[in-house]
Amino acid sequence: MVALKANEAMAKANLNIALQNEKLTNYKAKYEDLQNKISALLANEEIARANLNSALQDEKVSMQNLDRAEVKASFDGIIESREIELGEAVGLGFTLFTLVSDTMFEIEADVPANRARVLKPNEKLIAETSDNLKFPAIIRSIGVKENSSTRTLQIRLSFTANSINRFINIGESINVSIPIGPGVVATTVHKDAILKREGLSLVYILKDGVAQIKPVELGDGIGDRFVVKQGLAEGDEVVIKGNERLRPGQKISSLNNKDNENNE
Repeated sequence: MVALKANEAMAKANLNIALQNEKLTNYKAKYEDLQNKISALLANEEIARANLNSALQDEKVSMQNLDRAEVKASFDGIIESREIELGEAVGLGFTLFTLVSDTMFEIEADVPANRARVLKPNEKLIAETSDNLKFPAIIRSIGVKENSSTRTLQIRLSFTANSINRFINIGESINVSIPIGPGVVATTVHKDAILKREGLSLVYILKDGVAQIKPVELGDGIGDRFVVKQGLAEGDEVVIKGNERLRPGQKISSLNNKDNENNE
């Protein structure tokens, strides 16, 4: 009996131990589960903080981009064309708009290089529209790079648009009077006096009452006249009408002789 009771007591003790072990196992499992959940929550917190920092940085960058997104024109004018679309990414130096000023004008002219050499900045030239409106223009700059195909230099001229009694259109054709030289005095002859024969330039002059033919070397044209480099002297009277029918030695008279009414 004593032995049985002792065994019963041992069995109960072992049962209690088993129950305690089971409880400890359950508590341990729950503890480990809680620890895992806490670790997961901490990890999620770190991820959330990282996402928050990333969002704050994105916001900062977005605000900077917003500040830089404002396009300031260097002058007042009209947007002629838009080179980008909404939402398009652009880089530094990308053309966004084509802006045309309706108040600031200048003239671009391609001038033969040999003519441009006599021009100087701030020199005043005369410009003329297609409807014969003349106005002064000041040379703002003279190009230094010659166009090899046209042998011209580009010059830019500024003018006051308010001084003209009508609106000047963008891209309008303007005629600019360019001096052909630095104000050199030269002998000239009327273009109608020139005869071209066998590659020579010839003129008839009045000398001793008869027509004499002379070869001449011509220079630049000025209006309806040519510069004479060689062949004529100042005061020579040349035939400008009917010279195609003249022959050397034929008698002629000058229009300057008022006593002769049958002049040629």
